[in-house]
Amino acid sequence: MKLKHGGRKVLTFDLKFKAEIFYKTKGHLPKTKETVEGMFDGYFKRAWINEEFNYPYKHEGFEEAWKKFNETT
Repeated sequence: MKLKHGGRKVLTFDLKFKAEIFYKTKGHLPKTKETVEGMFDGYFKRAWINEEFNYPYKHEGFEEAWKKFNETT
């Protein structure tokens, strides 16, 4: 989703996307949504410059972890 902010476009991301970035960085999901939100900016910047970040194996297991994360938070 794109929003206008001060004459420029700003992207916003949903929690699942943020959780996927966390998972691809750390290999697991944390216990809280606040941790996902708090770490997103740094992990997103890391992903932006890391060409290996989108290798297929980085995504393996995410959907199962996402399901568990939603059951516990």
